[in-house]
Amino acid sequence: MANLWPLSLVRALDANGNPINGAKMYFYATGTTTPATFYLDGAGLIAGSNPLVSDSAGMFAPVFLDVGQNYRVVLNSADDAATYFDVDPVVPSTSGGSGYTDENARDAIGAALRGTGINIVVNDGADTITIVLDTAHANSWSAKQDFGAGADITPATAPSTTEAGYLGAPQNLQNADYTTSMTDAGKHLYHTSGSAHTWTIDSNANVPYPIGTILTFVNESGAGNVTIAITSDTLRWTDSTGGRSLVANGTATAIKVTSTAWRLTGDGIS
Repeated sequence: MANLWPLSLVRALDANGNPINGAKMYFYATGTTTPATFYLDGAGLIAGSNPLVSDSAGMFAPVFLDVGQNYRVVLNSADDAATYFDVDPVVPSTSGGSGYTDENARDAIGAALRGTGINIVVNDGADTITIVLDTAHANSWSAKQDFGAGADITPATAPSTTEAGYLGAPQNLQNADYTTSMTDAGKHLYHTSGSAHTWTIDSNANVPYPIGTILTFVNESGAGNVTIAITSDTLRWTDSTGGRSLVANGTATAIKVTSTAWRLTGDGIS
């Protein structure tokens, strides 16, 4: 019996996101460089050519692994000058259905690919999943996927303009002088203190918010004025630039429109 190995359904991409044409996936017996037979069908009747070679789009044919064989799988560049991962052992599922790699194999892929700029795209014909290695942990994975309605999604620490994330505006209570950080993207800063404070939008040089990032500022009734300032970039309100005062009961929203410019709208602004 042969079961599908999901990581054969990958698209090999270089550090610039371009497909790797002719990338080579070698299948060996575990612990060796002895070629091991794999299959192109679940019945285990059609043996694949070893190595398996990606097409011009960086895609590989689906691979079915013999459940009686543990494998070592190596992914090389077309000229064999670079090795993208060397996974050993790969243990096929014995429970039927799709095969899988075990914990050790997953961790080995994580350790090998972290920092290489290589992402993996899995397409099962219905949904596309991009697997992106966590930059801090070799064995951590995150996936960007077309989730169905009602799915719970944790936003990224540094969201991109296409990142799926929380659809509301979480609150960050700040009753002191404060400089915004990347984690404030999409949030609202909330002020309840009777004293005046200054909230500063940090520069693009320090915090490169994606264009389109929204920051909201809310000053509660009876609170002291909040000065909305900016470091070295431009904060524009109507046709004026510079810091603005937000009075009690005022609400303002800043949206980043270029790499170094924000536009401010709202009420209670002066």
